[in-house]
Amino acid sequence: MVTVQEAAASFARARVDAGNSEAAQWPEHEQRRGWRWQVALVVCLLGFWDGFPFSIFGASMVFSYQLYSAIVFAGFILYIVRALIPTLAVGWWEGVSLLLFCWCVLVSFHWSVFVQPQPLLAWLPAIFTVGPVLTIFLLKAVGATRRDAESGLYYAGAFGSLLVAVHVALGLHFLDNYARGSAFTEGRIVFFKLQAVFGLMVGLMRTAQARHPLNTLAHAFASVLMCYNVFVLTESRQLILAVFLALVPIWAFALRGQTRIIIGMVAPFIVIPLGIYAVNKYLPNFSSMSDYLGQDISTQYRVIEDQHFHHVFDLSSGMGFGFMSGDPKYNNVLTFASQSAGFLYGTGKYGVGLVDIGLVSALYQFGYIGFLLVVGMTLTCVIRLVTATRFGQDYASTSALGYMMAALMLNPIAVNYYTLFYSAHIGALLWFIASQVRAEQALAVKAT
Repeated sequence: MVTVQEAAASFARARVDAGNSEAAQWPEHEQRRGWRWQVALVVCLLGFWDGFPFSIFGASMVFSYQLYSAIVFAGFILYIVRALIPTLAVGWWEGVSLLLFCWCVLVSFHWSVFVQPQPLLAWLPAIFTVGPVLTIFLLKAVGATRRDAESGLYYAGAFGSLLVAVHVALGLHFLDNYARGSAFTEGRIVFFKLQAVFGLMVGLMRTAQARHPLNTLAHAFASVLMCYNVFVLTESRQLILAVFLALVPIWAFALRGQTRIIIGMVAPFIVIPLGIYAVNKYLPNFSSMSDYLGQDISTQYRVIEDQHFHHVFDLSSGMGFGFMSGDPKYNNVLTFASQSAGFLYGTGKYGVGLVDIGLVSALYQFGYIGFLLVVGMTLTCVIRLVTATRFGQDYASTSALGYMMAALMLNPIAVNYYTLFYSAHIGALLWFIASQVRAEQALAVKAT
């Protein structure tokens, strides 16, 4: 098993040789062969949080989410055991994650016991919804590395994009559970979209840095699949905008030397057609951005959702309403939002949801303290990731993930990476990667 110490020692040797040869800085994933089971674990976790593969067999997606959190909780116990022996160093990154998790539990207890009392089964089992924040404990307990996490994210994005491409091309039905409506298309398949957009960043870096033609073709093919998923199938204007926002700093700061020059010459022939396609498809019939914001139904409805949850938040004394079951048999904030609120606002069965209000959901659901923790973790993670590349091109993919993470924060609806069900699995993985960057760099300094 490759430890952080071994990875850091390898990195330190690469830094010593960096001034002599550009080849010395080529990523280790191009130098080392073999498959680590920790990569498979990351792929499985990212699949479970999307309900895959159990959903294609008719099983409830909730089971898959619960399985993810059960694995994470088991990893947390393993981490505690290893820390007590001790065979594992405890870091502040884990402490911050545990603090956020405990705060989420405390907020939920406060609301469901004192503010709007409900049975224990109506809220405590929903603890799995914040389980991903403890993912760092699992991955550190099993000896996963930064490269394992990045590779797992890359393979998950490519695999999910391949599946959805096959599903659409052959007219199959095994992913019909993931059909969603939008302002542009009814019944589009939204599958592994966050895995795809972040996996795309890794894929682009690996394509740019690959030394062998076959590796270049393989990474390019995977990147094309993920582009297809993001630009054509998901129809998420925010993700598409974020990709364009992230590409400029990635090219300017994450790449070096001849690679940056070559990519700078080739990129316009790819980026410009993609931009034209996105504008023609997603901004038709709107003469200006003000017209767009005024006419777009989804934009208008998000305002309604924000107002709805703000009203609930006002009842919590600034603590938020926490997590709770979404089962219709319980009468609580979330079941009303999903089952009945639509009739209140004139949209029928289409209810309101936290997923549509992004970062603000951390405030409404977990209060001022929860919001500050989420914002602080996000800023820390972004800074650690985007500055990683100064230590060598082995960190180019890591830096690219940071720029993508930052780009999604600059969107009209900033992403909540740590407490929102929609994106918590990605945020947890990025938090782990950032922690490993810090550990590798600290050990590399000692090694030199």
